[in-house]
Amino acid sequence: MDKHIDAIIPDQEEDMGLGDQMMERGARLRLLREMERAAEAEAAEEELDEETGEGGGEGCKDKVNEDDGSLIYSSFLNHQRYYDDLKHVDYKAIEYDFGEGDRAVKVKIRQDKRLGKGGLCWDAAFCLVEFLLHSRKTWLKGEGERTNMIELGAGTGMVGICLAKALEADLKGELERGGRAKIVTTDLPELMDLIGTNVEVNGGRGENRVELEHRALSWGFDEEAEIALHNKGEPYHVVFGADIVASLYDPELLVETLAKLSGPKTKLFISFKGRESSYHDRFEAHLKERFKTFDKIMNPKLGSRNHNEGVGIIIIADPF
Repeated sequence: MDKHIDAIIPDQEEDMGLGDQMMERGARLRLLREMERAAEAEAAEEELDEETGEGGGEGCKDKVNEDDGSLIYSSFLNHQRYYDDLKHVDYKAIEYDFGEGDRAVKVKIRQDKRLGKGGLCWDAAFCLVEFLLHSRKTWLKGEGERTNMIELGAGTGMVGICLAKALEADLKGELERGGRAKIVTTDLPELMDLIGTNVEVNGGRGENRVELEHRALSWGFDEEAEIALHNKGEPYHVVFGADIVASLYDPELLVETLAKLSGPKTKLFISFKGRESSYHDRFEAHLKERFKTFDKIMNPKLGSRNHNEGVGIIIIADPF
């Protein structure tokens, strides 16, 4: 018997009957199991702190910007192991990078956990940015045309801002031939200040070829605003959103908003973190009722540097 257990529960079996002895031994075994579970939990927490950098020890692998303490996301990508979406919730900002050489860009996205889920950055958002960049030839308009895009549930504005910056740099060749892009990021009114701050931190409303705007939009309710967002009544070429299906919102209203913003040539990309959710099931079922084309791709087939196998992207088109 473990000496620590003996110290806690003295050996009195000689003075006990058989039944009392069995109960005493059971109590010792239960206490031993509890101590073992506590030790395992403590060891796992220490290992997680080393992996994520939250413990601040020598094993810390996440790196931060010494000027303002923001997380350098590429350092997480270099050692990624855990995929809890709340692992980086306490960083005030996260720095992302896209592209290489003269087309490399860095984007800093501020977080505000007081705003709930919308005030944070998620794995599904980063994967969506990279997927859209990799697949741009399937949706980016050609010479002399402007690709009009809208983001739903933008939260921090991370996807729209990163996409705008990367398009401006990485797609320089295509855009210089006369193509242009406009991205409108949308969310509830209470997220507008955070999105606006992130837009300004990263260079404002856009440079020569890529325009960036942010506006409030409530799914399924604000019909007048939806119509106003329609580019003089024309549907958007691309509609996208990251991790926007949740129990807080009506999935059917979300699908109806997607349909109203779409036309025969619109392509829609919705990323998500895989969960067993009746809301997500309802969302997919209603999508299939409102759009002819439905496809779903899961990591690692997304081609993202983030290897979270729970992240997927739904691709839809052709509204009924």
